[in-house]
Amino acid sequence: MLRNQWRPVSRNLHIFRALGGSQVKEKLRSFEHSSIVLHKTSKEMERLNKKKLMKLKKLRKTAYSKQQAIDILSKKHGFADKDSREIELGPTSLSDLKFMSTTRDRRMLYTILGVNGEQLRDSKLVKEDAEKFLKRGQVEKAVFLARLAKKKGAAAMNSIMEYYLHDLQYPQSAVKMYNWRKKWGIPANEYTNTILFKGLARQSQHISRATGEFITKVVNRSIEREELSQIEFNAALGALANCTDVTLAFELFDRKLKGVRRDAISYLWMLRASSRIKTDQLFNTILGGLMEGMSAKCVDSQLLFEFCKTLASRSGSKETRCLALAALNSYFSFDLGKGLTPEVPQGLAILPLSHWSLEEKYPVNKHAVGLFLRTCLQAGKFELGIDAFKRLKEKKRHLIDVDMFHLYMELLMKNDPKNCGEQCLKVFEEMESFEGIPFSKHTLVLVYRSFEVQSSKKAVYDDDRQVERLLRSCRAFCLEQEGVFSKEAKSRIIPIESWQFFVRIVKNLNAHGKVTTYSLKMILDDFMKAICYGIFDVKHLTKTDVARSVELEIVRLLAVFTQRLDIPDIEELDTIKEGPEREIFLLRRLGIRFKNALLRHVSILQSKEQENEDVSELEWSLKQLAQKFMANQTLESHGRES
Repeated sequence: MLRNQWRPVSRNLHIFRALGGSQVKEKLRSFEHSSIVLHKTSKEMERLNKKKLMKLKKLRKTAYSKQQAIDILSKKHGFADKDSREIELGPTSLSDLKFMSTTRDRRMLYTILGVNGEQLRDSKLVKEDAEKFLKRGQVEKAVFLARLAKKKGAAAMNSIMEYYLHDLQYPQSAVKMYNWRKKWGIPANEYTNTILFKGLARQSQHISRATGEFITKVVNRSIEREELSQIEFNAALGALANCTDVTLAFELFDRKLKGVRRDAISYLWMLRASSRIKTDQLFNTILGGLMEGMSAKCVDSQLLFEFCKTLASRSGSKETRCLALAALNSYFSFDLGKGLTPEVPQGLAILPLSHWSLEEKYPVNKHAVGLFLRTCLQAGKFELGIDAFKRLKEKKRHLIDVDMFHLYMELLMKNDPKNCGEQCLKVFEEMESFEGIPFSKHTLVLVYRSFEVQSSKKAVYDDDRQVERLLRSCRAFCLEQEGVFSKEAKSRIIPIESWQFFVRIVKNLNAHGKVTTYSLKMILDDFMKAICYGIFDVKHLTKTDVARSVELEIVRLLAVFTQRLDIPDIEELDTIKEGPEREIFLLRRLGIRFKNALLRHVSILQSKEQENEDVSELEWSLKQLAQKFMANQTLESHGRES
């Protein structure tokens, strides 16, 4: 039954299709009316045009080949064949930027950027390509790529803003990118404002008030649209806390906003903003109000550490720094000796942990210990800092790092300058026994500084024994830690980096002439070895001013040395007859000759014309004189002292 009903319907459909007319009938009708045979009917033309349009669209999304692009540019700009061969196009080229700004041909831009139209439809690919440009420092190409991608370039433009903020530290350029993206049709996404605010918060230089007002406008727009999130609010506080005018941060913090609360991060940024309040009275008032307003949910070890850090940052107030030490001891479990516990200065106060329903102190960590030692150094509490470090070394060695050792050395220098050199040398030797704490260049500099501080004290340079002991300790340290072994000299050579400290220490110790002539000869022999090794050759110098200052100090030492070797009635001396006096006479003459040659070398270092033929001859002469000076062992054999 159903089959019989279906057949007539099927036939009717075929009949209707036939009635609609075929391509042949349409051509016949056209021939009957106009006597013209159509090659393509209207429907065929429509299909053909659609295919051509599709091909054209696909072609527009593809880039030219490099040769095609070069040919087009050559015709447009009229380059000669030689010039066209020198044209470099592509994503890695640095010479094709001039063509990007003068062309509107998208296919040409695709060739220069190394992309195609299909890739521009994927925001992830656009972002990755833009980041590749940024890694190579090609900011202009990254911007062009984001502009071509339009809406799909939002993430790429965020990356460009981050590059300006973090890598280049150009906040104004990032703000301009933020403003221009709207004109370019690149919308901001949910991350754009946060990226901008966080980048501005991390600028090494404080941002201007104009930039701060711009941030406030952006936040106000988000508030009007009811789009301000907690993350964006905190990021805006961070940016305003880094503004030259921190009142903008406090104004935003005090506003009652829907869906936004003051959490631990909000208070952290406000504590950092408080550190830049100018007057101490206003600082104490605002900081106290912030701490009282914190809820117990917000308070943790990091926030209390930030509070202590804010107190310690007041460089003009010793009382506030002492308050920071008291706060650190109140909030963290420091082990301090009796009689050394820091007290709250009169007229100031800190809230106890019980204010936030906290019963126990937080355990100490590396950040708290480092801040405590640094604040002790800044507040003049040297004994407190030294005691805290010693107790920490005995009970919690795992918390100690190289920066704490450096602070400990500085505390020793301030606390006992008459003995700090030997004390810091012991600390340096102790550092080598600690696992995972490698000493750095700064560690060596601190040891040298401690020697220099000790050598500058009258009680030291006025005592023969202390002068000799400190001189030998410093010389041994230079040779062991930084000395370069020479096969020719069969000994270690003191490098120029050590000489700049060593000569100052020797100068201090010899302020009252307590350095023996024998020790002066030993020091000068060390310098002669450095000369022979070529350390002070002009071609090997990276810092000529350091070499010049060292050589001038050696000239002064040579003047002292030769003066001590002065022989009375030298005119009556028989220089032909062998003997100690003749050897001393020859040594003195060598010292004078070397001093004069070294002065000429100093004058060359002072002048700009250091690439001179006379330099190599002079340096060769210095090496010859140095070898003869070292070969004279008169003082060593006879033990002559003055």
